[in-house]
Amino acid sequence: MDVERKTITLKLLNKQIDQALKAISKPYGYKYNVSGGSIYKKSGVYFITAFPFTVRNNGYKINVRASIKLYEYDNLFWNIFDMSDNANQPESLRAIGAFVAPSVEIYRNDYSINDGSEAEQLCESIILELDAKSLEFIDIIERNHGCLDKYILTEIKDDVLLTMLAYIHLGEYQNAKRLAELELSQGRGGGFRNKDLDFNEYILRYIQ
Repeated sequence: MDVERKTITLKLLNKQIDQALKAISKPYGYKYNVSGGSIYKKSGVYFITAFPFTVRNNGYKINVRASIKLYEYDNLFWNIFDMSDNANQPESLRAIGAFVAPSVEIYRNDYSINDGSEAEQLCESIILELDAKSLEFIDIIERNHGCLDKYILTEIKDDVLLTMLAYIHLGEYQNAKRLAELELSQGRGGGFRNKDLDFNEYILRYIQ
């Protein structure tokens, strides 16, 4: 009985958080996709996304994970992967779609919340932090590296797909080709498959 009560309480709290995020996101230029649980917006050449997730942990907490990518990365990913029509779909697809370009994480944070009466104020804090930290991150990228592509190639060591997209976006096709060939030679297709071809095979076809 106690478990059932907690489940209902979490559902009610989530409903109030969803309502607050949807209302508060808009004035700051963000959108909130309730079904996908994502806050997102296009900011210049960038696409910023955050995923708030409510959990029960000594009360309730909203876990937020925020990330950034070039808006063009999804278009490039879809062109390579023979899914260019996805660019005409609702923008939320870039945040929650099954076939989307990866992003660079900006930050993670947890927010404690006791009940629904705190939802509006707390959700505004979430949006304000997202806005401030994404702008700060963009400034660091552009000041220290010139662009996100070069930041990825310098700082991100463990995301092969992101690295190949950065190479291709910079026009360094042979570097992307060598990386795709290396991955395939070691039995790694790239994590995505369409029409019986792995993503790394699509990379080679795109570059030829």
